[in-house]
Amino acid sequence: MIPTIRKKSVFYNAMLLTISASVLQLMGFFYRIALVRLAGAKAMGIHQLVMGAYSVLSALALSGISMAVTKTVSEFSALGRRDLTPSVVSSAQTLFFMLFCLAGVPFLFGSYAIAEGILGDLDTRKALLLLLPCLFLTGFENIYKSCFHGSKNVYPPIVSEISEQACRIFFVLSLLLLMRPADPADGAALIVLGMVFSEIVSVTLLTIFYRRLILRRSPVPAMVQSPLLFRIAGEALPIAVAGVAGNLIGSATTVLIPRQLIRFGMDSTAAMEAFGAVFGMTMPLLTLPSALLFPLTTVLVPRISQGAAAGNQGDVRRKAGKAIQVTGLVVCPATALMLAVGKPICTLLYDHPMAGDQMLFLAVSTLFAFYHSIFYCVLSGIGLQKRAALSNVMVGVSQLGVVFWLLPRYGLAGFAFGTAVCDIVGALLTGMWVKDRIQLSPQWKNWMATPFLSAALAGILCRMGYLKAIAMGFSPAVAVLAATAICGVSYLLGLRFQGIRFSRYLKKLLERA
Repeated sequence: MIPTIRKKSVFYNAMLLTISASVLQLMGFFYRIALVRLAGAKAMGIHQLVMGAYSVLSALALSGISMAVTKTVSEFSALGRRDLTPSVVSSAQTLFFMLFCLAGVPFLFGSYAIAEGILGDLDTRKALLLLLPCLFLTGFENIYKSCFHGSKNVYPPIVSEISEQACRIFFVLSLLLLMRPADPADGAALIVLGMVFSEIVSVTLLTIFYRRLILRRSPVPAMVQSPLLFRIAGEALPIAVAGVAGNLIGSATTVLIPRQLIRFGMDSTAAMEAFGAVFGMTMPLLTLPSALLFPLTTVLVPRISQGAAAGNQGDVRRKAGKAIQVTGLVVCPATALMLAVGKPICTLLYDHPMAGDQMLFLAVSTLFAFYHSIFYCVLSGIGLQKRAALSNVMVGVSQLGVVFWLLPRYGLAGFAFGTAVCDIVGALLTGMWVKDRIQLSPQWKNWMATPFLSAALAGILCRMGYLKAIAMGFSPAVAVLAATAICGVSYLLGLRFQGIRFSRYLKKLLERA
């Protein structure tokens, strides 16, 4: 029987965004493979350094505004005041432009000092200068997306994101193929330039959607209203401060890793290649499940906020519990697959000897980081944004300590182990906060035991299948494909033996959640 799908439900909207994000992740994954082959590991390392600086700028000028727009538009829609949506967008864009000028002008004139003194590599300066137009366009893009998410219309963001990713792949790879940069600094700059071109396409599409779907349907003209401006600023400021602090810590960690690898005994080129291999090759593979989980977080926060505002603790607990269970069902088999055949997959995809190194601890770190992100969203939804931000800062500071103390002594192995410990502690801490705040009774069997046991079975059989295929003389590519199939089938069978039929579970989510 075909389920009756609630098209405004959390998990229906999350499903649509998941399909989009899965397409984006696959496109981005193979895009990064092409980047490594065309630009090289050092250019990828430079690009990662530059994006660390970009994340700080984005957090300052944009992170809080996006969440504030989503929340404000959602509240006005619930109150029947959708006519104020254009004014919310205009006020948010005005605030973003002010913050962009505040952050962008010093960044522009201080780019040399940032490249040499903070990032520690003058090769980053060309790409740094191209970040400003990219951020300017991204700001308007994200405000439009937040507006559509607040009004529960996920289709325009989906169309724009897929179009943007396709254009980014086309522009960046075309530039690299045409220019053939010999200098890694030029390669990193071309990557950012291609990003700028793709942002132009995305902003254009979202502007068209916004004018047709919202602006033309509003009887009230769009205008900047002081109460709205101050309201958005008041909600955005704490989030922006926490975001900047977290991103500064993360960027400091990113910048210090190549330097600490040099202290460990590597030369500068080897250190940058090792850095690029971990953060440009291994980590993107490990974070592929984010295509399934981040859409859930996108729609979860406003829905939990609505339940908390209405005093419906039962609804809050139900949605939080389902989100935790879905997280386990998704990330556990992905982690098992990476532990079993992650290194061979990286070798096949990137053709680089360091790709896939330290897979064990990095996979464990990523697993608990996903749990941490879900708990973070629940805390944000119930009004504990400051505590949620504190957890991120605590994890970031502890990882910075890992870079200072463990990396120079034990290399990347020490870094991976320390990072895993930090993410485990972060997930446990935020989980306890959620439990105590909403009186959430842990469902150990559904949340932990069932997915972990099924994933453990799948991982063991996957590894055995891969080794057997190699012993029989099959190529590594065929062996990896066979092992992946074994992992998926055995995981579903493991769930079935424990009483969960995945198709029936998905049907219930779409009908009831």
